[in-house]
Amino acid sequence: MSPKGTTRFETIAGHQVQFDWKEGINFKTKDNQMISLNIGVLLLSYSHFIIMQVTMNKSSDVLFNLLTQAFELMGGVPN
Repeated sequence: MSPKGTTRFETIAGHQVQFDWKEGINFKTKDNQMISLNIGVLLLSYSHFIIMQVTMNKSSDVLFNLLTQAFELMGGVPN
């Protein structure tokens, strides 16, 4: 028997956006200093259009700024 695949959930255009954090990505700078970065990822479900922003933290101010900029870039918010 083959394993069951992931069930796809289809949406119509403009009706759904997903947001997630890619957290704690460690980098070493040219000065040999370790820094931890986060990437906010916003995905339009229908078109798979992706907006990403690298951040040093995940505060609510950073999140609201990221969402505001993304919605302005997209020309509005999902229904």
